Amino acid sequence: MLPLYTHHLATQPPPRDVTHNAKLESLPRPKFSLNMTEAQWQFVTMQWGAYIAQTHASDIQKVQQLRAACDKDLLQRVYDCGTFASLDTMDLFLSKMKELAVITIHKTIHMVHMWKLLT
Repeated sequence: MLPLYTHHLATQPPPRDVTHNAKLESLPRPKFSLNMTEAQWQFVTMQWGAYIAQTHASDIQKVQQLRAACDKDLLQRVYDCGTFASLDTMDLFLSKMKELAVITIHKTIHMVHMWKLLT
């Protein structure tokens, strides 16, 4: 009986790959704003990457979506810099946004805060 059992298993077709057509919820568009820290910028940029990757979009559509992801004040600041029309790729637009939105804190200020915590 054992030889029949192994023969039976050997004649079974291998299991097929099961594909699920689960409908995922669309990710919300993240919001970029003025006065972001570097950590906040990195977090929102990570969310942006996931948001824009969920569908195929042209470069122009990506820039339009990036503009829509800016809050009103940041978009106005980008526009006021005078190079708005030339920011026609996602990388150029993101670079200008970061330049205007992220507040960088000098190393010495970090050290002063650290010393205040220690004393």
